Amino acid sequence: MNNRTGKINSAIFAAALSLGLVACGSSPEGAASPGAQQQQSVSTSSSSTPLGRRQVEEVQTLLARLGYSGVESDGVAGPRSRAAAMAFQRDAGVATTGDYDQTLLSMVRRTAEARGVATVAAPAPVATRLQ
Repeated sequence: MNNRTGKINSAIFAAALSLGLVACGSSPEGAASPGAQQQQSVSTSSSSTPLGRRQVEEVQTLLARLGYSGVESDGVAGPRSRAAAMAFQRDAGVATTGDYDQTLLSMVRRTAEARGVATVAAPAPVATRLQ
């Protein structure tokens, strides 16, 4: 493993650890290995809030920028988007649910930041008029 890959794997592991998705006894190398036997992860499908369309689009955009192919940034979590999410989760050493939820959004944002990938700007607030 080269130095850059080690730093990336450590960043993914740190994000997963801070979210409580892996146990403290795991190692960054074991957690980031696709076939790692040490995966001590928690399923997020029933405990995390699903994402809205804009958030799904943000995750899709970041996954594409992180190199996960087949993702179209359309805000719809279809089969190819779910496959990309599962690949990301597998690489991070967490449960591969493919669910577009708050946990996935947080992990993708942290990984993108750790890798120096440009994050998606938040949409401009809509001005409202008070009467």
